Amino acid sequence: MSLSLKQSITNNASDLSVLQSSSDSLTVQVSEAEAFHHNNISEDANVKVLSDRVTSNASNISVLDTTSVIQAAEIDVLEESIATNATSIQNSNTGFTSEITRVEGLITTEENSRTTADSTLQTNIENETNARTAADTTLQSNIET
Repeated sequence: MSLSLKQSITNNASDLSVLQSSSDSLTVQVSEAEAFHHNNISEDANVKVLSDRVTSNASNISVLDTTSVIQAAEIDVLEESIATNATSIQNSNTGFTSEITRVEGLITTEENSRTTADSTLQTNIENETNARTAADTTLQSNIET
């Protein structure tokens, strides 16, 4: 049985419509696949940039860690020097304080010696004055008699 020409055209038109629909669907799918591929490539590039940044940051962190260790060692040396200097200053201060106390003691001793000597000298002067006055009085009395 042969189909009528109209029936063949209708069938072919229907087949053509199915083909067109399939072509449109495939076109959309190809576009989506292409966009997906471009996004993956773009994401791969972003991942590469992020990976490079992470590597760079890790290197920077390593440098900072090394610097921190070096600075910590330098701080330890400085703290030791400060402690040594503080001890030296305290020892010097103790020495100066002891010397000041010693000199003050010598001054006090000398002051006491001078006070005693002055007192003795004054007493001797007064005694000599009294003796001279008495001798003068005796002499005057002897002259008058």
